[in-house]
This record gives sequence, structure tokens and C-alpha cells, in this order.
Amino acid sequence: MLIKWADAIGCNVTEFIESDNKEELTALIDHHGQLYRANSIQELEEIIEKIKSEN
Repeated sequence: MLIKWADAIGCNVTEFIESDNKEELTALIDHHGQLYRANSIQELEEIIEKIKSEN
């Protein structure tokens, strides 16, 4: 399952389990089968706005 998620969001599987994450946060959002990844609060807010605008 991790391989599918990694492929869908364009990252490496090891990024899911690395413990030295220097980013502010890591958020994975599955919205109606579309996977999004945010590495900052700003990216998360942009994804949320995109999802809101689609509805």
C-alpha cells in the first residue's frame, strides 16, 4: 500500500518512515481517491482551498 501511495504523490517510500523530517509537518490527504501531500502549513492550506473550490 505504501508503494501505491508513494507513486501517487511522487515520493519515495522511505519518506513515509524517515524519522529525521526537518519539515514543519507532513500531511497526507486522501480526498475522493486523490492523494495530496503537504510539507508545510502553507501547502496544507493550499490543498484545502483547492478541495473547497472543487466542491
